[in-house]
Amino acid sequence: MTTVSPEWQRWVEAAKTLAADPTAQVICPRNGDSYLQVTDTTAADGTVERHLRCPVCHATNIIRNPTGRASA
Repeated sequence: MTTVSPEWQRWVEAAKTLAADPTAQVICPRNGDSYLQVTDTTAADGTVERHLRCPVCHATNIIRNPTGRASA
């Protein structure tokens, strides 16, 4: 059985919340010291990437295709 860290679990929850609503206020999963900033970009293959970043500790994570729609 694979165990994951509590921080990883918090990132998963943050990603779920921000995939559904990019305007949601989500505390940094690493240190809890600020709200995550969200920026959407388009990858070279047309897939949407949602970048999650803490402005204080600079922890970062990326959700690919957060809307769940197939890219054209």
